[in-house]
Amino acid sequence: MRSLNLLADQPLVASAKLLSFLLVSYLLFAEVRADEFRLVATHSHIKGFVGMDALGNYFGIENGEVVRYTSHALTSSYSNHQLGPVSMIDVSDPLNILVFFENFGNVVFLDKNLTGKSSIEGFSLYPPHIPSVVCMSSKHSFWAYFPDAFRFVNFSFRGVQGISSQDLNSNYPQMGQVKFMLENDDKLFIAANGIWVFDLHANHLFTIGHIHASRFQVKGNKIFYLAEDTLMIYDFFLDQENVFLLPEKGTKTFFIKNNNTLYLQTNDALKRYVYTGKLY
Repeated sequence: MRSLNLLADQPLVASAKLLSFLLVSYLLFAEVRADEFRLVATHSHIKGFVGMDALGNYFGIENGEVVRYTSHALTSSYSNHQLGPVSMIDVSDPLNILVFFENFGNVVFLDKNLTGKSSIEGFSLYPPHIPSVVCMSSKHSFWAYFPDAFRFVNFSFRGVQGISSQDLNSNYPQMGQVKFMLENDDKLFIAANGIWVFDLHANHLFTIGHIHASRFQVKGNKIFYLAEDTLMIYDFFLDQENVFLLPEKGTKTFFIKNNNTLYLQTNDALKRYVYTGKLY
């Protein structure tokens, strides 16, 4: 239990007392929330968890390879040592799994059996630049960010160029380095200096300046991200944020499956928790 170190022998004005009361109340409430997470499963064989697909498969990156675990603990993997280690994967479409090799900017698409469907060389997308961040998009396409050109571009699965943003450095110099992208509900969310939100025509919609997370999830109007040992849920429509103390310390990654199921990847295992209330 966290506590406040108040000096009883020092006079406090009413406003200070009120502030202390509110702060103590907040901390107590946050700890009650943490106690409402109930551990229901531990997957000690999963070490590099990054997310789940719509079919209920667990995906991770371990030793530079894509690893998939089914609900029955069956394992399959994919790697391409000629392209280097896998940097990231996007499993939002279980029939078209995006695999990114940052060393040369190559993009590979896999089917549901982790068999290669197509491969695109990074240098061929937006010569002479190569992408540093990619993510899936709707309508059989994907987004790629090119740091040397300061822009993100949409491509078909065959690498045909579509919508392109303007020079972000010129138009939004405060944006900074792009670390992560995710498309949801016809919006592209970009983690940089804050979270920058664009529509699918590359028009800037709004910026959430207080969130500095390199990974997050989006469901409807809510953004889920980690801040130390807390789960933060920010509603960008209502401009409200809820805080949940996590039942684990040092969480590496997380995944929200539904409004009461939370997966946490620790150094030891992937753990599944059920929240007794509703997370969102």
